[in-house]
Amino acid sequence: ANPDVYLFIDDDVIVPPHTSKLVDEALQLGVVSGLYFNRRNPYTPQLYKRATEPEYEALGVVYWPLFNYPEGLMVVDACGGGVLAIHKDILVELEVLAVQKQKVLDEAYDRLKNKYPDDAADLYQLYNHRPKMSPWFEFTDAKGEDMYFCEQVRDLGKVIWADTTVKCEHLTPVPIGEGHFNWIKAQGLLRKVGIDGKEIV
Repeated sequence: ANPDVYLFIDDDVIVPPHTSKLVDEALQLGVVSGLYFNRRNPYTPQLYKRATEPEYEALGVVYWPLFNYPEGLMVVDACGGGVLAIHKDILVELEVLAVQKQKVLDEAYDRLKNKYPDDAADLYQLYNHRPKMSPWFEFTDAKGEDMYFCEQVRDLGKVIWADTTVKCEHLTPVPIGEGHFNWIKAQGLLRKVGIDGKEIV
């Protein structure tokens, strides 16, 4: 089988019957997420915009969850990978980009090795013992594999979409859905939180 679109659904996400529309949208748009929510209070959507404020960048805040979103298709900077449709061409392009990045690294390594022959053994250790990163999904200490994927897609110059009509629930002892988030929002209990859920003062 050689599908045109891959639909990823985490085993702790409950999807509605019309989730297959993400596949149709990904055929046209490339990458499309459904709408699901963090399992922890304040149950924010797993849809994000980049944190561009210098004071927060200095604190290591990379993304803000979107508190307000339209009903329908929208562009996001990043999304969770819990319900995500990806066109195969995006995956192929990411693999090609990874090969290109590796070629640049190899050429830089060769130049350094030739320029500093006395340090060749140390350079070899540094170069050949660095982490090998996936072209698609990679979990790092700084971010999850879904954020890593979104950044790789943006490196291609592509746009990440979300369809907020595909409303999913995230399993905990009680499934968490849009109603939980809307209740927190209506109570005025939202606060700026980083991707790790920590409040930003």
